[in-house]
Amino acid sequence: MKSIYIYTVIWLASLAGLWSYTQLEADFAIDVTGLGDADDREARAELLSQFNSWDTNVVVMLQAPEPLHAYRQLLAIQAVSDTLASWSSIRYLTSITRFDFAVWHYLGPRTEPFLPLADSLAFYERWEHLDQYPDITEKFISEDRRWTTLYLTPESSVAGGLSGDSLQEFLESDLPGWKVLLMGAEVTEKAMADAATADMLRISVLAIVLLFASYFLLTRSRRTLLPVLSFVVFNCSAVFSFMFITGFKITLLTATVPAIVAILSFSDLLHILSQYRQLTDEGVAPDKARWQLFRTIGRPLILTSLSNLIGFLLFLFIGHAAYLNELAMVAGFGIVFSYLSSRLLAPLVLFPENTEGLFRQKAHYLRWLLRVQEHVARYLRWYVLATLLLTGWLGWDMGQQSPIDMRYYDSRDSAQTYVQSFLAFDRHFQGVRDIEVVLTTRDDPFDAVTLEQIEKISNYLEDSYGCTSVYSWNTVLKRYNRFRRQGAASQYVLPQRWSDEMQTALLEHPEATGMYDVVTQDFRQYRIIGSLPDIGTREANSRKAALETYLTATLPPEVGWEISGAAFVFDRGVIRFTESIGLALLLSLLAIGIIMGALARSLRVVVLTIWVNGLPLLLAWWLLWQMGIALNPQSVFLLTIILGVALDDSIYITGYFSGNKRPDFHTQVVRRLAFPVGVTTGVLAISFLALCFSTNPLIAAFGWITCTSLLLAFLLDLLLLPLIIQKRS
Repeated sequence: MKSIYIYTVIWLASLAGLWSYTQLEADFAIDVTGLGDADDREARAELLSQFNSWDTNVVVMLQAPEPLHAYRQLLAIQAVSDTLASWSSIRYLTSITRFDFAVWHYLGPRTEPFLPLADSLAFYERWEHLDQYPDITEKFISEDRRWTTLYLTPESSVAGGLSGDSLQEFLESDLPGWKVLLMGAEVTEKAMADAATADMLRISVLAIVLLFASYFLLTRSRRTLLPVLSFVVFNCSAVFSFMFITGFKITLLTATVPAIVAILSFSDLLHILSQYRQLTDEGVAPDKARWQLFRTIGRPLILTSLSNLIGFLLFLFIGHAAYLNELAMVAGFGIVFSYLSSRLLAPLVLFPENTEGLFRQKAHYLRWLLRVQEHVARYLRWYVLATLLLTGWLGWDMGQQSPIDMRYYDSRDSAQTYVQSFLAFDRHFQGVRDIEVVLTTRDDPFDAVTLEQIEKISNYLEDSYGCTSVYSWNTVLKRYNRFRRQGAASQYVLPQRWSDEMQTALLEHPEATGMYDVVTQDFRQYRIIGSLPDIGTREANSRKAALETYLTATLPPEVGWEISGAAFVFDRGVIRFTESIGLALLLSLLAIGIIMGALARSLRVVVLTIWVNGLPLLLAWWLLWQMGIALNPQSVFLLTIILGVALDDSIYITGYFSGNKRPDFHTQVVRRLAFPVGVTTGVLAISFLALCFSTNPLIAAFGWITCTSLLLAFLLDLLLLPLIIQKRS
């Protein structure tokens, strides 16, 4: 009767947690500086406050069915642009047909359309010389004349903002046959969230089906299906309730916590079920077996929970981003709650009254495993040597060729429309990455030496760094020279001299050239902004080092300089983020090795625990590299999941050794622990296969890699670890 009351509380709490999940806010905000630490973000914000800020734009990329050379095609773009500009959700729009071109006439400055579509003859004359306006064409039209762009600034005061779906639908209906791609924080964030949500739902359902189908096939126990499912859902729901109460949002990292808690809960519950069956097989009455479990499961449960808790809590001390702190707190709560429910509630209500049929196939499995263990014992030295050689080779190989690298997007995931948008902007326009050089000088802004320094750096960014376009103070001066020469294309050059009259006129019309985007109003700081395709963190760091060497050799000591840019903050954050997670991973592995060695009073147990759990990590790392997936926050975080699963089984085995040093220890381990370890490995491996159906290449690869790593961990834990411990003890 008590079980009914406890299960009622569990189910009600689970329903409350699931309700909390529906109330949680998702935060998939696209901010490439978000991975940077607080100091880098503050420095970037302080720098940008010295210049004019740019509004966040939505970029519309349109691919015409044929090259844009027909007058009617440009008229169609103009009609679409004019219609969109009238939308209440759009505050400002500019395109190749709605671009105001500043020129100076005898009566003073004025603006006129860059492409004079009202006059076909003037239009064709400008169109023929389009290449002579590189500062304009690089933003609005591709070199092959197939792509053009529209830049939109949403109106923030309108309820609901700009709808990417309605924008896409309108453009596709008004421009039949044209390809329409959208890029920008508002629309890309929604596209990424929709893709991730759909992918997560499909994979989650498939994983649950595989989890419990494989559980039933391996245990043949119908009676324990509902209790195990209830506890797993209960623990995951508690995480949702905690996030709702504390105000944490669903992010790319916190979204993984329920899955981690489910994996850890399932492993612990299976070990509890196995020990309960062993006690009842030995003739212990069910009620006494339940109470006896309170004494026997305490140590392994707290060690498995502690090993995972240490790794996540380390993020609070070595992390450099709010993402890690949120992950640490949510995961820490989930692990502690899962431990308490398994420790205090599971022994009371988890077990059926009749255990017959529970783990029915155990005898056949144990006989086969004991024969394999006997074979390994006969050739133990050779197996140990081969495993050591494999460890050494994997460690050396990965140390040589696996640097940290991360990109804004994964080009292999080209089925997603937001990836297609990034690819198109990289291939046909300026590129999604940036690099900035900021000069600090007290020299006159029109001084020939200052202009020469800026020009040299601009040329270096284009010729050596790989930038497709560069925007600087010299760009402003070239525009101004063209502006005062009636917009003549040939006058996009630096003037030979600067008279006082020219300088005064320039300062009177800053909006015509956008000068304060790249220079402070006191003319002490100058930004040289380069744009380029996404080259990744690894290549960007290599080019940044070469740029630093060039700046040191080129600029005099009295000229201060620094490298900045959103991509610069992103790259530094990726490296620190990855190193933080990797360090937490290694420290948690070391900590649990020391703890297990202390309990067994054996230094060899310390080394063996680290070795048998480190080797699956090395294998997973090597497989990631072979599949073209570099080390970055995403891939290293996935390695922590593999370590958490692998550690559980090692802890149960070494914990059993610390309390039972019999001569037949290795066979006793197989008899008592092989079935829960084997079922846990089999069920989780089959469940992780669901990830292989993900549209995300990293997640799909992680499914195969996890299955392989779990199999290796299983073999090491049950075949090598007990034999080596017994032989050396």
